[in-house]
Amino acid sequence: GIAGLSVKLKTNADLLILGALSTSAAVGHYSAAYRLVLFVNSLAGLYATVLLPRLSRARDESDGRDVFVAGHRVSFLIGLLLAGGGTAVAAQAVVAFVGPEFQPAGQVMTILMAASGAIVVSLALSYTAVAHELERTYVWVVLIAAAANMLANLAFIPSYGMTAAAVTTAVTEGCILTALGALLWRQGVR
Repeated sequence: GIAGLSVKLKTNADLLILGALSTSAAVGHYSAAYRLVLFVNSLAGLYATVLLPRLSRARDESDGRDVFVAGHRVSFLIGLLLAGGGTAVAAQAVVAFVGPEFQPAGQVMTILMAASGAIVVSLALSYTAVAHELERTYVWVVLIAAAANMLANLAFIPSYGMTAAAVTTAVTEGCILTALGALLWRQGVR
């Protein structure tokens, strides 16, 4: 629905705007880094996908809080490993997987791998929000983030290129993580 469309818009706005306002080389470098990050995030996202049915059942069970805490701890650990380990090897991974001509994408991938930690934790939090019937609020969080992301990309890509696109993505993901965490905290999901 609208949440999925908003996520797609948020995820692809940077590349679309970069394509319109920058060089084809910048688009190619950014796209290569972003595809590697998306692949890593999709593997980590499998955990959150498996977690959703358990979170939904746990909402009505006596040990539900323990399930939420354990699930979020694991997603936080995965996020930390991705952000820490990913940033440490990002530049080398770009060269190893797509070739030395994509070395300029190393800095971008480093920034995007830092963001991937937030993405993984946000995914688990979004599934928790859905399990607690907070879909509408989640949709608003993602819609606002997508709009802010597009505006920031339009403002900064012309001057700072693909680095701005990566930083904008990282900031957007950090804001989504913060908003979802605050939402769940206010709802008593701790």
